[in-house]
Amino acid sequence: MPLNPAQRAAIIRGLADLPTTKVVGTVTDPLGRKGISIDFGEAEGSLVYSSKSSKELPVSYRQILDPATGETLSRVSYAARTALGATKGEVMGYQARGPGSGWTGPPASPLKGCKTGR
Repeated sequence: MPLNPAQRAAIIRGLADLPTTKVVGTVTDPLGRKGISIDFGEAEGSLVYSSKSSKELPVSYRQILDPATGETLSRVSYAARTALGATKGEVMGYQARGPGSGWTGPPASPLKGCKTGR
């Protein structure tokens, strides 16, 4: 949902005050955009890296923010340790945001029989 600059600044200040928040520094996201990388805590997820033994690789997530606007450029997961072909700190996946969102064609029509809420 779009936020105005004051709202975005308030959220960033609130997150910055959390004891687990760490500013990692200026980085380049997987799409080549410069941003500020923020780590909001310990490893918080895992990827299964071996189907034989169902071993899991812990990952940590960082938000990469546009330094000019504070908007999220991407959310990147990093390997929290080295294991089976993954090196600690290696990018394991990411979700990138574009400059805007919206319909690529006409908006979808409500299904037949649906009523508009008030």
